[in-house]
Amino acid sequence: MKNQLLPLCLVLPLCAHRPLADDGDQHFDRSEKLGTVSFPISCAPATQKPFERGVALMHSFCYDESEKQFKALEHEDRTCAMAYWGEAIDLLRQLVNRPEEPDLKRGLE
Repeated sequence: MKNQLLPLCLVLPLCAHRPLADDGDQHFDRSEKLGTVSFPISCAPATQKPFERGVALMHSFCYDESEKQFKALEHEDRTCAMAYWGEAIDLLRQLVNRPEEPDLKRGLE
């Protein structure tokens, strides 16, 4: 039994090690600690990384910052429906609390 546990104890820490991510993938600020998001959209190519940053902010419970990111995308590309989707879904804040009536109205708009 001990002979079987030793290799397992040596291999498990290697499995738990997170591979290094490409910092240029979607982060604009090196001090910003966000996870990696891959969420392809059909908007202008220049909006892809900022959109993914907005989703990463939202999934990090940084709702105010993600809302700002999606609004900036709306101004950058008014035809990008996913920027409006991001702003609306950001208002839901489902894991934190129930959406209030004003947020539901804004999301519907």
